[in-house]
Amino acid sequence: MKSWRIVGIVLGVLLASFGSVQVADTATSVGRWMTVTAYCSCTKCCGEHAAGYFASGEKVYWGGVAADWRVLPPGTKVEIQGFIGTFEVEDTGRVIKGPRLDIWMPTHREAKEFGKQRLWVARNAR
Repeated sequence: MKSWRIVGIVLGVLLASFGSVQVADTATSVGRWMTVTAYCSCTKCCGEHAAGYFASGEKVYWGGVAADWRVLPPGTKVEIQGFIGTFEVEDTGRVIKGPRLDIWMPTHREAKEFGKQRLWVARNAR
């Protein structure tokens, strides 16, 4: 019985420490809530600009995003709620105005399935 109590205490301490690390990381993030959508390189999403390149001149890749360059200038690195890794502002778009972000995705189906979401977007200070 005593060993179960010790296991419970150790487990509680571990869970509390993991939670505090995550809260501290989130608390220090400089970011904002943004409307986040997705697009691909097809003509439905990009019209006449469906050439497979971002506005920055880089070939499209997973991790590239479109933003209003007055809000997030080209080259800005961001972290997006619900995604692992860092994204980089490489593109802009005619409907991307203000606090909006458009994530490039490899297929039109993936972009449509993502839809429109309100997510926390933090500038990556690293």
